[in-house]
Amino acid sequence: MRKNTFIKLILGGTLAFSAYADLSAQTTGTWMLDNYAYGYRINPSYMPERGYMGIAIGSLNLSLSSDLGLDNLLFPTSDGLVTGFNKNVSPEEFLSGMKELNQLNFNLNENLLGIGFRGKKGGFTTIEMNLRADVGANLPKDLFAMLKEGSNGTYDLSRTKVSASAYAEIAVGYSRALGSRLTVGARVKALAGLSNARMEILSASARSDADAISLQLDARIKAAAPYLKYGTKASEYQEGVNDVIDMESFEFDNTQLKPSGYGLAMDLGATFKPVKDLEVGISLNDIGAILWQYNIQGKTDADVIYSGEKVSIKEDSEDQVGSEMESAVDALSHLSEFREVKGKASALEMLPLNLNASVKYRMPFYRRLSVGALASYTNRIGHNSFEVRGAAAITPVNWFSLTANAGASSYGAVSGAAMSINIASFNLWAAVDSYLGKTAHWTSDNGNFRVAYPVSSFDICASFGINKYFGKRASPFKDRQSLSKAEKKELRKSKRQ
Repeated sequence: MRKNTFIKLILGGTLAFSAYADLSAQTTGTWMLDNYAYGYRINPSYMPERGYMGIAIGSLNLSLSSDLGLDNLLFPTSDGLVTGFNKNVSPEEFLSGMKELNQLNFNLNENLLGIGFRGKKGGFTTIEMNLRADVGANLPKDLFAMLKEGSNGTYDLSRTKVSASAYAEIAVGYSRALGSRLTVGARVKALAGLSNARMEILSASARSDADAISLQLDARIKAAAPYLKYGTKASEYQEGVNDVIDMESFEFDNTQLKPSGYGLAMDLGATFKPVKDLEVGISLNDIGAILWQYNIQGKTDADVIYSGEKVSIKEDSEDQVGSEMESAVDALSHLSEFREVKGKASALEMLPLNLNASVKYRMPFYRRLSVGALASYTNRIGHNSFEVRGAAAITPVNWFSLTANAGASSYGAVSGAAMSINIASFNLWAAVDSYLGKTAHWTSDNGNFRVAYPVSSFDICASFGINKYFGKRASPFKDRQSLSKAEKKELRKSKRQ
């Protein structure tokens, strides 16, 4: 059976992410932190306490979520650890833990350059350059059933989708208090597409028997990557057809380095203080889209039947798991014969829209302690998700802040923690939010190191950053009565302005 590099990167990479990923993006628990510069990413009306500057690692956010875990793909047997494709694992056991549609999402948001400063009239301005990437996949249960079952059967693969995009973002934000109770903010973002690729099966029926897998499908691929060039070849299945995209012929063309799309987006937010120490916030983020210019397009013909061998296992393979996974991916390579579609096309793709609502209360008896809750809803193509978290935060000393949260999400119960440390004029912070489902533990040989890892569906977010602070701190802990005379005078002056 032929080995196809492109389909291995797409489908094999998807399976590997689902099974083996350790960590992954925007953490929500950080919004409660004091001594934290990037709260305006959750709600653009939030004002950092001081001016800041970050370069390269000012803020790095990674997130990964999946309906598939190790226990969906790997099984202990008398022959050792094997995949669900092994003959010693029954189809019922292999497929019982899978959903009808299994999803994978990976997100990256890296702050390459960021600066924020307070203006003379009290407003706060932020300027950022970010790199953002999104990878998503929808894998129907029937896709795995087709490869596993040897008896006659018909399978629906029509909801199979794999997509990936990366773009650069330049964002300018501004927030300002309107009186003593209301603060509003907005961020405007210019977007430059770096690459975008997607594969989608529009309609498909598949039959599997003891000897072969036959597919009858209508599928599309397209990519926005002007710096890639490719060739065509003769079809392996249709006589006289010579315009099939050769997936192994792709080459990098450095003379065509340019954006593959352009777009605009906006974040809007407001916070309101109905009573002393209580703050209510709402925001809508990533309102916008990118117009992608697709230079690579391919399609299949619904009346063409692809045939191939069943998954075969090498009984004497030293790497049983690797052999079985490779065999499964090779079987899927039949999906990759796409006839070239001449010309270029453009498409407007909406960004994943995010809605946040929050409430935060500082304890009047100890203003360094606060409690709150945050509800978030994300609407992305083919997958919507939500989460609700309650949190508490404490800043026992000016240079150290700590917060913890817990709640529920589309994947199940979630929890997380974040901390922020100021050393001299530098701020270091880190956060983790996660739902791990069922977990197992890996222990080092000497027994001194023990790490938990997910074996079922999971949703993991991690972030960290280092920033340089400057300017005077606007302390969140002092109320009107505890201000010095000079601070009261400055407050009266700002209100007159």
